[in-house]
Amino acid sequence: MVRHNELVLSNKVEQQLKTISIKTLDRKLGKEREIRRLKRNRGTTRHGSLLKSSIPIRITEQNKLFFTRSWPDRKNDNTYVEQKNNTHIRHWLGYGRYDKLEHLKMINDLYRNELKLFNNFFRPVMKIKSKEKINNSVCKKKYDKAQTPYQRLMNSNQILDEQKQELERLYLSLNPVELKTKINLKLNKIKNFKSIFINNLQTSMVRNYMT
Repeated sequence: MVRHNELVLSNKVEQQLKTISIKTLDRKLGKEREIRRLKRNRGTTRHGSLLKSSIPIRITEQNKLFFTRSWPDRKNDNTYVEQKNNTHIRHWLGYGRYDKLEHLKMINDLYRNELKLFNNFFRPVMKIKSKEKINNSVCKKKYDKAQTPYQRLMNSNQILDEQKQELERLYLSLNPVELKTKINLKLNKIKNFKSIFINNLQTSMVRNYMT
């Protein structure tokens, strides 16, 4: 944001941001979260720990690979996929149904352009490093440092140096504020189109009923 003149920081504030701890940052943002009503639960239903603890998780004996619980013949029904369905789909589009061809075109345009760049270059995520089961019910998890997919690729040996340079050029050219503004505009367009479609459908149903 500083690089694209979207934010002006003094040297003191910049140094404080680099050294601030997670707990301090969480405490500082507590009031703002309360104002925006962030992290609120959608309902009161909770999972049952007794059933979960009684179902064993298959583990390979040699490589110590853990398997998450899922329904038979439904490989996409697991916690990791459901988490991404929330952060990458429901967080942006909500829980409504989009079943028109026009919806598909607008959503594809959003995900293949601005949203893809925003998620991959500016949204850091943590990955689980280890799990430890305590008292057969509570699972203690350890996470690594939060990084964006771009940062993880740059720190890995899975791509060539030429590809890293290309990614870096792309990253330096991106303005996160501009991306977020375009995302919001496209989301509003999608939701407005849906509202117009629903209103027209309801009007048509009323007319058919009256006739």
